[in-house]
Amino acid sequence: MIVMIDNYDSFTYNVVQKLGVPFLAVDLLKDVISNQYLINEVSVFIQVDTDEQLHVDGKPGYYERVDEGKYIFKEGKYWIQEFILEEFLKREYLNNR
Repeated sequence: MIVMIDNYDSFTYNVVQKLGVPFLAVDLLKDVISNQYLINEVSVFIQVDTDEQLHVDGKPGYYERVDEGKYIFKEGKYWIQEFILEEFLKREYLNNR
């Protein structure tokens, strides 16, 4: 099943891409007057230390971005640090050979 996400997806995705980091949590606030999203905090730490902590509706897993504003839920136990390390190695070592 593909899940549609509001227009803040492009905004946060672009922030992560422009900073050039393999992983980043972006906290947002929505200004009700201007109807714009504002960055409240960015962090590389999200306090998820084990594969048991990523759950959606009681099921272990994560959302994978498949297109702008579109995500697919990947059920299973995943260690987020492994994703981060894999992305870092791809960017810094594997793509430079």
